[in-house]
Amino acid sequence: MTNPGDILNAFQGVMTSYSEAMECDIFHGLPTNFLLHGLLFRSYHAAERRKGFPSWSWAGWQSAHNYSPPLPLSDMFQYIVYVDWQLKLASDINFYRIRQDDTSKIELIPSLVNQAGHPTRLKHSPQPSIWYNIPDTLSPAERAQLLIFTTTSAIIPVELHQWDDSPENSSILLLSSPASGPVTDISSISGPIDGMDIVPETLEFIFMGDYKEYERDQKHVLIMAIKTDDRGVSERINMASPLLASDWEACPTSERTVYLI
Repeated sequence: MTNPGDILNAFQGVMTSYSEAMECDIFHGLPTNFLLHGLLFRSYHAAERRKGFPSWSWAGWQSAHNYSPPLPLSDMFQYIVYVDWQLKLASDINFYRIRQDDTSKIELIPSLVNQAGHPTRLKHSPQPSIWYNIPDTLSPAERAQLLIFTTTSAIIPVELHQWDDSPENSSILLLSSPASGPVTDISSISGPIDGMDIVPETLEFIFMGDYKEYERDQKHVLIMAIKTDDRGVSERINMASPLLASDWEACPTSERTVYLI
């Protein structure tokens, strides 16, 4: 694509079809009825930020490599941004945004996902259960991209794992807490972290939802790695691979409000 800023315009036809089929609007490239599913996209190769778009949308990311199709399917897969729309997620997170009108009020983004993981339509917009102290230093563009929600958060130890000397062939391993037994890796993040030359000793992860793997009768948790600036505004780093609910429950967690751009 010649101009990366045209990414949403290039998919306008597809998004219009999604909007009509799902009976919802499209918010920065994601259908609002299935916003949670759309937030859980993963890149299986090194990705870098696309400026001008929110970090929580697939539109805010692009491959860190230039490549010329056609590619073998085995090579093409590593460039795919993957979303599992069929996943039966359970989540009690309500997502809010700032209305883009003269009122600038906070409004709920209706969703079809509930705590039981079954489709359900929210017919009324509940008011935020807490007072959202939105940073007043946000630019107009950031206010338009802002996603607000309350969830649980944990600071988890991490370490870099490389298969060779190339930083591109690496992953970030999430480590269990020493208090819960021997230190082992409980999950991972694919590829290097954009904008971080050195992997920190810990990263913040936030709970997004869970699902049950029925064949093994095990519950898995989906968590997102984020980084937060001095204003209290966060950006998505990447989704971690699903981890066992028991491993997440062993982490010290606390409730927090996330202002994600």
